[in-house]
Amino acid sequence: MTSVLLDPYRFAVPTTNTLQLPGTTGNYASTPDSAATSITGDIDIRCKVALTDWTDATTPALVSKWTDAGTQGSYVLRMRADATIGAFWYVGGLVSVSTSAIVTFADGTAGWIRVTRATATGDSTFYKSSDGVTWTQVGTVRPGTAGNLPDNTAAVNIGAYNAGATGPLNGKVYYAEIRNGIGGSVVASFNATAVVKTGTRTPTTYTAPTGEVWTVNGSTWDWVGV
Repeated sequence: MTSVLLDPYRFAVPTTNTLQLPGTTGNYASTPDSAATSITGDIDIRCKVALTDWTDATTPALVSKWTDAGTQGSYVLRMRADATIGAFWYVGGLVSVSTSAIVTFADGTAGWIRVTRATATGDSTFYKSSDGVTWTQVGTVRPGTAGNLPDNTAAVNIGAYNAGATGPLNGKVYYAEIRNGIGGSVVASFNATAVVKTGTRTPTTYTAPTGEVWTVNGSTWDWVGV
């Protein structure tokens, strides 16, 4: 199954930088909780990354809004050690789903990963893409638990979850976005290619076209040219 959707948030900027993350805890990007990112209904999460190892045993998180403290869980998109894509949803408790097929991007090369969740059924559908335009469904639709996601206070993380403590990503992050609704409006976006590097690990903040301010945390990450 394929679908085509153009995105003005990332195609307007030429590729210059990526966010290089080392795969160690505390190195990740984050933006505070907001009404826009506290999606309780249908959701669509997408990102472009180049993982050093697409079968990393640490099961790196790509995009998340989840902390273990006070069960402030909502959503996590991650890769798994068996090359399947996984997701956590919080619907009265942890709901974990993963693809029935693997992703075959070569280590160190970039690929697009996407997940959607339908509130009415709880079904998750996963996709991959080489260009972020044409999407191919990965495996079958995965059943889950119907119901709304919670409106919590967790920050949104790129490259980790649980406030940077879990699932650190080893590789390059190009772009990530969260949409309210499947194929809906982009409510948060992180575009490393839009950052103009002025020094080692500088700048440490980035303001997205969607208005949120991202902070890159830690001391062993950097902006790396493509």
